Amino acid sequence: MNEQALKSPMVSMFQISLVLSGLIAASFMVIFVSAMSVLAVVLGAAILWLVIRHPILVLGLLLAQMPFNYLAIMLGNFFGLPLMTVLSSFKDVGLLLVICVLLKKNGFRFSTPDWYLTGFVILALLHTVAGGGILKGLQYDLEFVLAYLAGRVAILSAERQQSWARYAVWICAVVAVLGMIEVFVLGPGPRTIFYTSLTGEDELSSPFHAGGFEGLRASSTMVGPLEFAALCMVGLIIWWTYSRNPLPGVVIAAGLICAVTRSATLGAAVALVLLAYRMKEWKRLLKCCAVAIILFVVAIPIVGLGDYLSTSAKGEDLSAETHRNEIVQGLQYVVSHPLGTGPGSVGPLAFQRDPNALQIEDTYLAFSAQYGFLAAGCFIGFLWGALRLVWADATPLGQVSTGILVGTAMVMFVLLIHQDFRLACWVWFPVGLAVRSFVNKSDSGLAGQQAKA
Repeated sequence: MNEQALKSPMVSMFQISLVLSGLIAASFMVIFVSAMSVLAVVLGAAILWLVIRHPILVLGLLLAQMPFNYLAIMLGNFFGLPLMTVLSSFKDVGLLLVICVLLKKNGFRFSTPDWYLTGFVILALLHTVAGGGILKGLQYDLEFVLAYLAGRVAILSAERQQSWARYAVWICAVVAVLGMIEVFVLGPGPRTIFYTSLTGEDELSSPFHAGGFEGLRASSTMVGPLEFAALCMVGLIIWWTYSRNPLPGVVIAAGLICAVTRSATLGAAVALVLLAYRMKEWKRLLKCCAVAIILFVVAIPIVGLGDYLSTSAKGEDLSAETHRNEIVQGLQYVVSHPLGTGPGSVGPLAFQRDPNALQIEDTYLAFSAQYGFLAAGCFIGFLWGALRLVWADATPLGQVSTGILVGTAMVMFVLLIHQDFRLACWVWFPVGLAVRSFVNKSDSGLAGQQAKA
């Protein structure tokens, strides 16, 4: 007891001396190098210490800032703040550091979806090494794996899951409010200025508008309307499972309407109906449907959806026709290139190099076109394997992961959802966490049976 009491002050004094020595060294370094470089080193050391000592806290902060990360990049680029851009780019490296720390602490055991995902990653890497391709395209295609791995190595108690879900719902509500402010108060001006400064283009691209809709689709703090709508979908699924407060649900639903995105709206509707069936909450579903219908009817004149709905009803929506043409062209391309043509050979990166390049917004077709049939089959096997595991879990975590998987699987028919790492973190982290929870329960059950035997 006395030995511990003597050690504790010594340890504290040693830590204080290390901090003071670091500060003194940093003050001397300012003489020889720029203050920004010294600040970056000190900040990096502080973050590394925080990751090692409190990985779950850092993980929570990283996930919480993801919806605002793109806004930080836009502001940093526009106002010439390199440090903000560096900090916003920390998301990938920071999450990787957290994964390494949690992997050492909690371990990892492969399950069925993990084998499929490993097969997909290996095939993508082999295709890139053997056939070439754009490394940046490979990075964009595989970044979502980090978010899934973060969930697979993390362990959260039921109380912490509830707490994180509550914060997630309110974060989505805040993002939705900002999206409505963008549409009804700010207008397209600020988004156009930031977007053109970041991309170098003269005007907002087509995703910010829709056929028959003259207004601005809400994007809020996200990359674009499609990503914002998908985040609202995830927020509604989390709200349905973990919350009973109607206010954030109504706000998120209003934000989803302002995004004017059919795929995410349909994905949210299917996921909520499925969750209502699994959780036996039909009365709540009927109430929510009534509120959603009222919100939609009120939004028609306010948002200006009349022409958009009329165009869609007549089958004259250019956006839907473009999607159909891209799917047909994508199928033809995949059939003619069954082994794939490498990362970045189709889609946004290819379009940046060649305006005549094939644009494919279907995730499944994009993977098939770049990495071949087998790799796309592994990815679909990963989705199916994860869905089977989380479907068997009746806990709130299992329910929310089921809804997210179903909704995301539908959205991926018209959106490369995996290429926005910020959105991918909110999609794949809870799925990985649910798979981890199921694997742990299976191991506990097997250990119990062996103990009885």
